Amino acid sequence: MHVHMHNYFRFKEFLTRELFEIYFLLGLRNFALYMIGIFIPIFFYSELSYSIPYIAFFYLLLFLSVVISLPFSAKVISKFGTKHSMMFSVPIIVIGYLFLLFIGSNPLYFYFAAFFLGAELAFFWPAFHIDAALHGRKKSTGKKSALIFAISLFPSIIGPLIGALTINYLGFTTLFIIAILLLIISSIPLFISRETFAKTDFQIKDFFVKDHLKFFFEYFAEGINSMVKGVFWPLFIFLILGGYISLGIYATFTGIIITAIILLFGEISDEGKKKYLLIKISAFSKTILATLMFFVTSVFQVYFVGTLNSIATYGISIPMLAKSYKQAKKEKTMEFILFRELSLIAGRIFVILLVMVFASLKISFLATGITYIFFLFI
Repeated sequence: MHVHMHNYFRFKEFLTRELFEIYFLLGLRNFALYMIGIFIPIFFYSELSYSIPYIAFFYLLLFLSVVISLPFSAKVISKFGTKHSMMFSVPIIVIGYLFLLFIGSNPLYFYFAAFFLGAELAFFWPAFHIDAALHGRKKSTGKKSALIFAISLFPSIIGPLIGALTINYLGFTTLFIIAILLLIISSIPLFISRETFAKTDFQIKDFFVKDHLKFFFEYFAEGINSMVKGVFWPLFIFLILGGYISLGIYATFTGIIITAIILLFGEISDEGKKKYLLIKISAFSKTILATLMFFVTSVFQVYFVGTLNSIATYGISIPMLAKSYKQAKKEKTMEFILFRELSLIAGRIFVILLVMVFASLKISFLATGITYIFFLFI
């Protein structure tokens, strides 16, 4: 076991200053977001009595804000560096959460919250992925991708349950304040870190580059799934589980299971043939499980189908992120990362529009199952 852990983590690489800053930032940031993230659509539904289409409309505005903000974040990254872009995202998300907290007092806050929360994504994630891609070793991108997901998921083990308990006993206001404070603390290492710069001349025509076409459909499918995983599925199962604490317990349970197997997926993602076998098996499973989500009606089904579906998701997401980092290093890094982000957003907006048109959460599950068939042919 000692040898295995030594080979896997390569502590010398893990504890380099740049990677430590990235992982610390991501871990604490995700702890704050996992405390509150899955409860935002439920906050809209249960506290503000928003309809399903109106909740979906909020996220449509949010991702349109991401598209509008990406050119500005690209300029910040190019001129000031990735760390400055991530630092800039902190006050933006704080403002977004404040508008969200007081959304009931002024109808305009609905639009302001969506705008600022979308802008935060534009300034954080491209900068984060550029920094991670440029600081990684090519032969260990699978392990690093798994480590990124593991650090993202580790807070999910306790974050949702703490968030649920906070809502239940102290209310949403206290939860928002705690999340804001954690987000501010998470940015501290960025003040003393070395910068990473990436120039860009990204244009819309980059979408139509032949070599990018297969990546577009992969990211499009992942974008659909990210909306289901982060918004529509939590809201759907909340209606079945019937309470904040029950939802928090479910999220904690799935977090424990998934984190336990993610590092194994990282090992496989660095091995060519095994990597594609993992993707195909996971895609086949995902297609079936996403369809079964349509028929979930009981607590047991929520846990059984939901957990297996999450495992299948990461069986694709980890090797895909590793593949993205490798491709980004082959090309102009920022251009490819921006292409990836916009392709993900296209998938998210597509499934949001489906939910708005059909006024149904279940339609998003079917969309996920259908689009993941594509991964069987890569």
